[in-house]
Amino acid sequence: MRRTVYLFCLLLLCGCAKYVGDIDVIEELKHPTKFPDIYKPEVLNVGELVAENKLKEGEKVRLVSLGETKYTSIQMMLVRNGVTVPPHLHKDHDVVMHVKKGGAIVILNGTRYYVQEGQLILVPRKTWHEIENTGKEVFVVVNVFYPPYRGEDIKFFKTKKKKKKEQRKELE
Repeated sequence: MRRTVYLFCLLLLCGCAKYVGDIDVIEELKHPTKFPDIYKPEVLNVGELVAENKLKEGEKVRLVSLGETKYTSIQMMLVRNGVTVPPHLHKDHDVVMHVKKGGAIVILNGTRYYVQEGQLILVPRKTWHEIENTGKEVFVVVNVFYPPYRGEDIKFFKTKKKKKKEQRKELE
């Protein structure tokens, strides 16, 4: 009798349990006629990509999309020497930055780091960051965003320098 009660309770618990597997599989099963997302594997040569996507005259920063999967997107960013990428954050994206060429100062939540070729920078979502290219050459970094970046969640901050410039313009 005791065994029967245990089996009954076990079956009852199993029947009430909710499936918590891969959400994407569940979504795909809900829409069986939807064409599946197809992403092909690819090997990229960043050296060639840098040579093909040089900064144009007068261009300060260039973003080049290198690829995307269902869960990540990759961009290459080129920053001219003497240029600062203004402070900003991404509300919904984590970013892994891999420095491919040059050196720069990266500021993460107010802490300054000097980074150079070969280093990784981990930027969790909602971390404000900026890049100052203090070097003598173009700074090249490959950014991996999770989830894929569409440019919708970026929030820029005004720096003290910008506020002072705006105040001076108002006084003039």
